[in-house]
Amino acid sequence: MTFLFPGKVQDFKESEVEKWNTTAISGVGKRVKEIPANFLLATQNPDIVDFQVEWPAMPKRGMGKWPAGFAEADKRQQQDEYCEWEVERDANGKLTKVTFTCEFPEYWNELTENDQAFQNALREVGYSGSSGDRKGSIERLNKDGKILHLKHENSTLDQAVEIAADATVLRQHLIKPDGSDISGGDLLKCFGEKKYSKEAPKRHSDPTIMYEINKWVRNGYKICPKQPFGIYIDRLETSEFRRGNKRLNERSVCKWSRGADATRMRLVLENPGGTLADIKGPHNRSIQYGSQFAEKLWIRIDLQAVKEQKTEVSDPLWTYIEGRDSEPHPTDKETQERLTDWFAKQIIKKEKEFTPVPLTFHDLLEKIPAESWAPFVVYDGFHMRREDPNTQPEVKPRFVVICVPELKGKIKPPYRPQDLELLEEKAFKAETLAIVSDEKTSSQSGILQCAGFDPAKGCFNWYDRERNFLEREERDPRWHYFGNSHDAFEPDTQGLGPWCGHVNGTIIMKEIEAPWVHWESSVTKRLRELPTNHDLMKETKLIFNKRLVAGGAECLERMVKNGVEAWFETRWKSDFPQPQAPGGTQQGTRSYAIHVNQWISHILLTTTISIAASTTPTRDIHGEDTAFPIPQNFFFNYTALSELIDDLPEIGAVPAKHYISAMEKLRISTVFEFAKAQGDNNKIASKDEGQAPWKVLGPSYEDYRGMVQVHEEKLLPKNVVIAMLMVDFW
Repeated sequence: MTFLFPGKVQDFKESEVEKWNTTAISGVGKRVKEIPANFLLATQNPDIVDFQVEWPAMPKRGMGKWPAGFAEADKRQQQDEYCEWEVERDANGKLTKVTFTCEFPEYWNELTENDQAFQNALREVGYSGSSGDRKGSIERLNKDGKILHLKHENSTLDQAVEIAADATVLRQHLIKPDGSDISGGDLLKCFGEKKYSKEAPKRHSDPTIMYEINKWVRNGYKICPKQPFGIYIDRLETSEFRRGNKRLNERSVCKWSRGADATRMRLVLENPGGTLADIKGPHNRSIQYGSQFAEKLWIRIDLQAVKEQKTEVSDPLWTYIEGRDSEPHPTDKETQERLTDWFAKQIIKKEKEFTPVPLTFHDLLEKIPAESWAPFVVYDGFHMRREDPNTQPEVKPRFVVICVPELKGKIKPPYRPQDLELLEEKAFKAETLAIVSDEKTSSQSGILQCAGFDPAKGCFNWYDRERNFLEREERDPRWHYFGNSHDAFEPDTQGLGPWCGHVNGTIIMKEIEAPWVHWESSVTKRLRELPTNHDLMKETKLIFNKRLVAGGAECLERMVKNGVEAWFETRWKSDFPQPQAPGGTQQGTRSYAIHVNQWISHILLTTTISIAASTTPTRDIHGEDTAFPIPQNFFFNYTALSELIDDLPEIGAVPAKHYISAMEKLRISTVFEFAKAQGDNNKIASKDEGQAPWKVLGPSYEDYRGMVQVHEEKLLPKNVVIAMLMVDFW
């Protein structure tokens, strides 16, 4: 794309436009770090619709507030609608001249680099300045009745492009069930942690720009800035202005400059032979303020809507980042190049070698390196003792596979302790793939998801295979790229898609401490033999000696914690300036902190839960003289506090007789879930809490790890952290 000179001004020679283009592109690039998919800096598509977005120059906060709001609006610091003005008065205080401009400061800064262009621009506006101190001249000529360019901190070329680009992001969470419109103010609330984000919704300009652009995008268009890109003065509505008993003739008071007819950036208002006070404005009020004209002065931005043809392609990987994308779309080249985890490189990108791309759990296990992985199994209630021994639930396990490709040939069933220790040692330090599947291992209708850990970038990329429920669609399901760990904290995607469950951008385990109630582990009984006709018996990659074998939950717990720690280390470095000796920040790191509230949430909130229970199985609780432990986090966040307080006493044991008595009085039982679905809420599985007593929800390892990071990095004093932890964490 080439940014042409705003308004087609002719200060520079035409041959010098490339330098301005470089300046403009560089400025935009500093603000718009990642160009949204629906925003184009340039397009060759002939199917283009030109459109304009317009708004009044009068600051919104002063509208209708006569006279105080109008007087206040004449102050430059209040003028935040990409249009500013200065006024001049005679000795009697009557208004004689008002000068409006929409020129960007970036362009006038460029003029300081070229004296000839600088003098050309000054002559056009009727000013003169020093060639030896061009920047000083601009400063002097941009205040106290004189004006050259916009100077409000939020009225820049960079922000105009950034607002337009951000408006093209589809915010799925804002779409209302009744189909009603999304407001520009709501869109701006998602704009990010910018210093101006709180003020921006109070303007006419930014909410209107975002609303109009987002409406085009929701109708299937992409947006491109129209060249020459700028903010322009569209028109002055004079129908309510009178001079004497006649309607004001625009030509008699308006002098336009700085731009071609359709792209004008400067307007001077004077009343020849009199003062502007001789003119009556709206409500028959004599003109006392420049803002009375600003109320009827319309500003605009010119854009293009591009209707891109949708084509069915055979790309194995599409992108669907919920909150950012309205629907799945082919993954663009730039995104593909950013995906450097093992799954993207070896499964998706090498589709010619792996044809077709695996679309079932069974096929994926065939493609990953042999004996480089171990499965882990979870299913509800399988280890419970039952009132009726003949009543058994249908076996519907769910699988987690942790694969470290470089360990090919070293992790063999039945997964000896030394093999699992090696897997633990390498997982989430080397390239690692985490796979999740349900029991439909050979079906395209089941769950199949992957998280690829890229050690070079220290984060996860998330993938999901479409579910073909009927298995008779006209095409095979695709893999979707769901985003990376950083998207868990972005305003448009936070809490959506995978970040609904993986709220901190990392892999999770909802029972990440003993006794891992629903997992196959060293605490629970080993898996029973499956019926010979069970579908899983066909999965040779999972069966050993006619049994379904898996690693223990204690091993998976340690690997999940490794994954959390690896990502949190990256996350901290991404969110906070990183020191270097002897001082300053590391090259390439940010100069200010972001996402601080999310880090503090690990102390004040429970961002992710873990199901805890007593380590004593229910079957071992009997006799009046016995006692058994309750979960340490039952009353407060013991795990976190014990990190900060030396010799914190453990929570004591509970006498079995009191527990048994309470269970009987409260008539606590565990019922079959499938019985509920059939309308039978009284189908009792066991007259207790199931496998283990005292099942409670508590903070997971992510909150502990976040708290430790905050403490170790001295973001908060230790005593403050301790006090905050005592706030009810649920």
